Amino acid sequence: MFTIKRLIYACVLIIGLLFGFVTLILPGIIVDQAKSLVAGETGRSLSIGSLSINPISLTVKIHDLSLSEVDPDTPFISWHKLTLSLSLKSLYHMAPIVDALHLERPYLHLERLAENRFNFSSLIPPPEEPADPASAGEPVRFSLNNLTIRNGTIELVDSSLEEPVQHTIRELNLALPAIGNLPYMVDNPVQPMLHAIVNDSPLDIKGELRPFSTSQEMLFHLALENIDLPFYLGYVPIKLPIQLRNGRLSFDLKLLYRLAAESGPELELQGHLDLTSLDILDRQNERLFFLPLLQVDIAPTYPLGQDIHLSNLRVYNLEVHL
Repeated sequence: MFTIKRLIYACVLIIGLLFGFVTLILPGIIVDQAKSLVAGETGRSLSIGSLSINPISLTVKIHDLSLSEVDPDTPFISWHKLTLSLSLKSLYHMAPIVDALHLERPYLHLERLAENRFNFSSLIPPPEEPADPASAGEPVRFSLNNLTIRNGTIELVDSSLEEPVQHTIRELNLALPAIGNLPYMVDNPVQPMLHAIVNDSPLDIKGELRPFSTSQEMLFHLALENIDLPFYLGYVPIKLPIQLRNGRLSFDLKLLYRLAAESGPELELQGHLDLTSLDILDRQNERLFFLPLLQVDIAPTYPLGQDIHLSNLRVYNLEVHL
């Protein structure tokens, strides 16, 4: 009996010491190592107000994080508070499962310095050699649930122009019930929504969550007209082997995201797409491809399963120059 008591006391003592280490000592070690790693690898400054770990609820909180530009006085990314809650089922699936991720007052500053060069270009690792498709493994398995962002701000400054132009996204509020490729569902999913003020114009997208006993469905309706593709392609951070001189995209799509506890996630897409005046040049400014009009009717399609169905495809006066 005495031996059993000592064993119990020893287990309680070890658990207490581990709990104290994780809650009191480990956060400081992580903060110091993160600051040193960021400074050594990027030359930037990282500051973290506080980091707390709760090993009982599997919750991590990071307050007042700020990552600077190369100039330490200019913030690149920051947030007031990040709360991450993990699930014990991560051990069962041998993959990360996040029950909730909440981000308060995030801020992101992006700047286009020149063509295909941004203030974050130094953070992008160099391209690797393409992997052999035969040796490629399975995609990374994960489940991110109840993602919410409150009162975010994104600034994009285009300094490559003679007169710099600034784009802003303010009052960014986002809620997504689930993202991932694991068959996992939380008990209380958030209602999907997106609200933001983009260059002083409000943007509101609300999804419809359809709860069932064994699955959840989110329905989104997306419609945009005359998107200027060359304008937005200029913000791609890598150099492309072609030039897009012209092209406009319009679409009217319905997206149904279905998440089942047994079969995992499924994305269903259907609708209509128009591509007009697509004009592609090579690096010598010679025309490679010209397409006056492409019209596509998309039947129920499942991109995650690489199952594509087109009910109608109309191509008008296509020109290809080789």
